[in-house]
Amino acid sequence: MQAWDQIPRDELDAWAAAPLTYASHGGESVAMMQMRVAEALNALNADCLWVTHAGVMKLVCAQLLSLPESQWLGMSFAHLGIVCLEHNSAAPAGWRLLP
Repeated sequence: MQAWDQIPRDELDAWAAAPLTYASHGGESVAMMQMRVAEALNALNADCLWVTHAGVMKLVCAQLLSLPESQWLGMSFAHLGIVCLEHNSAAPAGWRLLP
């Protein structure tokens, strides 16, 4: 919960060098969060609604849509936006992102 200009430059550089594995101050890395999101998705067995932040939505889309890292890392979502994913056996990954 800091402004970007309050984060020490060496920490920003370390994160930029390894965005998936860097864990500042012993916190959770993106890869660790990715495992938690995957476990939650695998436990689902019905339609659901998630209220979450953009980082989790990127990981949900990455897993369900089988997106490569280069694509999901750059995804952006509108503040307070709605993202709808539909299970669709005709879609390449079995899921599709609705417009």
